[in-house]
Amino acid sequence: MERDRYWLRSFPDAERQEYLLSRLDQAAALANRPDVDDVLDEAWRLYCAGLNNIREPIRLTVTQDCREVA
Repeated sequence: MERDRYWLRSFPDAERQEYLLSRLDQAAALANRPDVDDVLDEAWRLYCAGLNNIREPIRLTVTQDCREVA
């Protein structure tokens, strides 16, 4: 993640702005798809339903290969 920031900061200001605006345009176009609302609604429904099933807080644990998992 830090490398990504350095990579982006290496752009000249005008190019960085153009790149970021194009990414925002792409994200807006994706969010404007007709099926996105259905997916988000279902994800929210599952999240809310899952709140009643939580018996203890979720904790991160480290596996043998040093990856964090919930």
